[in-house]
Amino acid sequence: MGKIVALSGVDGTGKTTLARLLVKKLRFYKINVAYRHEFDYILILGPMKDKIYKLLGIRKSNYISNYMEHHFQKGTRLHDMVYFLAWFDYLLSYVYFRLRKGVVICDRWHYDHISHFLYKPRKNRLLMKLYSILPKPDVIILLDVDPEISHQRRKNDMDHPLWARELRYYVVQRLLMYKIAEVFKYDKIVDANRNLSEVEADVIDYLTKSRIDIFAPS
Repeated sequence: MGKIVALSGVDGTGKTTLARLLVKKLRFYKINVAYRHEFDYILILGPMKDKIYKLLGIRKSNYISNYMEHHFQKGTRLHDMVYFLAWFDYLLSYVYFRLRKGVVICDRWHYDHISHFLYKPRKNRLLMKLYSILPKPDVIILLDVDPEISHQRRKNDMDHPLWARELRYYVVQRLLMYKIAEVFKYDKIVDANRNLSEVEADVIDYLTKSRIDIFAPS
């Protein structure tokens, strides 16, 4: 049975960098491990996006991307529909990870999206409920950094809408993440303000001593 380790946190906390380091470290120890990013949709949105972009070409695909971004910023019904498809993909992906052998390091967990729903202009209670009932991973760790640091790291990220590049967004998101970690009983909160090597050592030490024994055969 597969084991799932998830890193959670506000944008700019270092989840992606740490997740890739953990994958590299576990492979060094001959552990069968895979990396999964939050947007690695394997069943619906990913293949659908690839086929549409291939069919339409770069220019029209960019137009669609801008159109979608407009709806995401406004929090429209199209935005809700995309998140519903993502929820379904997450659920099936969870089953797949459970059936495969080895360890999956997830770069963000689905509960993080609840904080986005609360912050966006249009709050969809059904989506928040659906994302709340998604299963937990074996271990979920919240990476925490000061809002000023995460904002500094992401304020020039053009893939983020303007409202997600303001300091206020990171201040509020940090508070929401703490609340989510409390509600869903996260396993550990790690201070990610420190040197990356210290953060990695802290997480590896916790995984070594955790109840799932990540270094044991699957």
